[in-house]
Amino acid sequence: MTLRRQANTDVIEDLARRTAAPVELIKDLYDDEVTKLRANATVENYIPVIASQRVRRTLRARRPRR
Repeated sequence: MTLRRQANTDVIEDLARRTAAPVELIKDLYDDEVTKLRANATVENYIPVIASQRVRRTLRARRPRR
C-alpha cells in the first residue's frame, strides 16, 4: 500500500471513529470530495484536510435535529 493510500485510510478510519459513522459511508463521501477537489487543484497538499472538513460538514447536515 502506498504512503498516500495509507494516509487516506487513516483519515477515513479516524473520521469513522469520531463520527460513529460506518467506514464505507465515510470512504464514499471522502473519495467523492477528493475527486471534486482534485479536479481544480493546482496544489494537492491540503486536499485531505479540506476533504475531511467537508465530510464532517456533510455528516452534521445529515444528522437529525433535536
